[in-house]
Formats: sequence, C-alpha cells, structure tokens
Amino acid sequence: MFRPVCHRPLESLRVRWISTSLVVRNATDFGTRTQTNKSASGAMKETSKFLDSVAAESPAPIRIEGGPSQDAPSVRPFASTSIIRPYEFTLKSRQNHFSPFKRPPRVGPPRDEARQRDYFHQLNLNPVDYACHPGVLNHFMSPMGKIYSRSVTSLTRKSQRRLGKAVRRSKKMGIMPTFSLKRGQGAIPSTYAGAI
Repeated sequence: MFRPVCHRPLESLRVRWISTSLVVRNATDFGTRTQTNKSASGAMKETSKFLDSVAAESPAPIRIEGGPSQDAPSVRPFASTSIIRPYEFTLKSRQNHFSPFKRPPRVGPPRDEARQRDYFHQLNLNPVDYACHPGVLNHFMSPMGKIYSRSVTSLTRKSQRRLGKAVRRSKKMGIMPTFSLKRGQGAIPSTYAGAI
C-alpha cells in the first residue's frame, strides 16, 4: 500500500517536510471513496508511526557531512523571479556576507592623528589669515555653506576653531556667500567622496 519513495537510507537525508499527497494519491487507485478514505487514513497512521519510530531512534539531529550546520553562515534562497547565472550555484555566492557598515566618526581624530593630518598645524599657519582667500576656505565647507565638523576636516581643535572664525569673518565681509557656495566652488572632503 505505501511504497517507499527514497532508496537511500534515512540517516543520509535531512528531512525538512514530508508530503502526504503521494500517500493519498496512491490510495485513490484502489477503488471506492469509502475504501479510499479508510486506506488514506491507514496510510497516514502508518506514516505517523514510522516517523515517530525514526524520531525515537535518533535523539541527535541528523547531519550530513559537509552540509549546513548552525556554525555555517546562512545561505540565501533563489528568488523565483530572478535569472540564475552559473556562478550563483556555488556556495560562496549564496552565502550571506555581512560587511560592517562604515560610518564616518562622530568626533574628531585624537590629538596625535589630527596633528599629522592638519596642514595648518604642520606648516604653522593661522587659518584666520586666509579669511580673504575663499579658495582655501571652500575646501572645509559644504555646498550649502555649512562648515564641516572636525570629524570630517580632521583638523586640530585649535585649527578648527580658527577656521570657523575665518569663515564667519569672510562671510561678514561679503567675500563668501552666506547661505551657499557657487557651483563648483566647494570641495568634497575625501571621507565623503565615495558617498556622493
């Protein structure tokens, strides 16, 4: 009445679900509706007993060598609407690779690092002296006219303070526009160059 579908031993299979439609379909071949219902329910009971006995025999979960485990990274399923390339059948392409999202730092660099990056500090220059040179100050401003924070400019605290003073002074003198820079006047800092 119940024909085994699998020819391999059950230890080598990883069972996720079992379809009972095959049992019912085989049972309908035997005759009338009442016989079908009885034989289908009998087949279901046999299947249930068989699965209970298998579960009782193997207390540990069945694992296939080289198969997925709890330690392995999760594998993305194929989307039903996508076109599959031959490379996508490899395990490497199907694994979820989570690369950490790199955010720009919220605070400026430490003192030693800022001293290495700050050209004003290295050349012993005062940014206030460049209040009349908007070409120099534009590199530290956004296209909307906002002064970039110390985390973006990587200046020392002293140079950042003086830079803000120079920008405000040049805006008050009318050398630089108050609310925005002209197109092509501002510079994008190197930390944001890939984001825009």
